[in-house]
Parts: sequence; structure tokens; C-alpha cells
Amino acid sequence: MSAISISPATSKSITISPNGATPIPVQLVAGVPGPRGPGATGDGVTFYDHVQATPTTVWTIAHNLGFRPSVTILSTGGAEMRADVRHLSDDVLTVVFLLPTAGSAHLV
Repeated sequence: MSAISISPATSKSITISPNGATPIPVQLVAGVPGPRGPGATGDGVTFYDHVQATPTTVWTIAHNLGFRPSVTILSTGGAEMRADVRHLSDDVLTVVFLLPTAGSAHLV
């Protein structure tokens, strides 16, 4: 069983003891981003960004991710929008709007 101890409560370091092994001190550093995960240009496609420059009521997105991703839709100004997302397969989906719309979709 791993044990984590933090003392005092305002400490900027912790000690981890995995399965009773020698304790490992770890410094906590706020505001430092972790390593970048794989992405469209990484070692495996885990997300897909689609830009719809021409306003239309149906966006057809062939993302080829091999699964049905979560979809975040943004207006051209960057505001999040709601629309009807229909997964046609593990590699293609449509986004349906009531009015012709331009913007982007981030698929994860």
C-alpha cells in the first residue's frame, strides 16, 4: 500500500512510500505544466480539430479517430455553442445547427 504524508499543511513537498519501500521526497511546484500528451502531431492521434469556415447547417467531420469522441463546438469568436452531434460511425460525425453556422469543433 502506498503512503503519502504532507507535513505541515502548508508544505511544498510530499513523501511517497510505495509498498513500504524507501520514502521518495517529491517537490510540489505550482503553475508548471506537465509534458504535452500525444495529439494530432504527436505519436498517435488522440484529438482532431475541425474548422468550418463556410456557414452551413450541417458540418460533416471525417476525423478518423477510430472511436466516438466528445465534441466541443466553438463560434468563430471562440464562444462555446450547442448543436446536435450525430456519430455516423467511429470515424465520421455530423454537427447539425438550426441556422447556417461557421466555427470550429474540437474532438477528443
